Amino acid sequence: MNPKNVLTSGLLVLCFAAAPALAQQDRDEGGFTPSFTDDDLFTYARGEVDYTSKDDGVLRWDAEGWIGGDYRKLWLLSEGDVEDGDVEEANLQVLYGRYLAPFWDWRVGLRHDFEPGSLSYAVLGLKGLAPYRFETDASLFLSEDGDLSAELEAEYALLLTQKLIAEPYVNLALYAQDVKERGKGAGLSEIGLGVQLRYEIRREFAPYVDVGYTRLLGDTANFAEAAGENKDEFVVRAGLRFWY
Repeated sequence: MNPKNVLTSGLLVLCFAAAPALAQQDRDEGGFTPSFTDDDLFTYARGEVDYTSKDDGVLRWDAEGWIGGDYRKLWLLSEGDVEDGDVEEANLQVLYGRYLAPFWDWRVGLRHDFEPGSLSYAVLGLKGLAPYRFETDASLFLSEDGDLSAELEAEYALLLTQKLIAEPYVNLALYAQDVKERGKGAGLSEIGLGVQLRYEIRREFAPYVDVGYTRLLGDTANFAEAAGENKDEFVVRAGLRFWY
């Protein structure tokens, strides 16, 4: 087996092995253990819509929501972008979530990419609050073509004032094999870094500015350059965040 693929597979497994262990450590060190019940149903929704004038102008959305109780939830997630009036990327995930450990849920379900090109995936993920209050979301994706990939997202909210919040974040994307038709190379293929600065006019409504940098790596960068695209990108977005 290719050593790069072995390393990538190990990283994919590590993403999922580390989170429950960290959660258990936090509990063992005296972390709060909540009392859970599924007697009542609750709902949650969060959305972000922003715009950048880069290229021909890109409108982006990122939304998630759930219905359920403390132990079980039904999740809906969607993200995508529109450039020059055309939908360039769009996907939808439907996931079943279940309590795993204090502040951690595992999730399983389906994802479908509408653009670019129609493709479906099985999804296995972990979402929760890592030690030091890092919001963490790790997901494994197995496509209908048999391709394995993973995404890891982490963010941390810094309260500058009662209404002004700075939220640095990091995103990683990994592939267990080359997926040339989608321009993805095996290994760590993409890293994104940035910070979102938002002002909560109300708790449920906040305009923001997002400054982000994305870098393609390895064969993914090579595929992009061969197609005449840049391997790195710096973007400033302005948008609105809302939740209830």
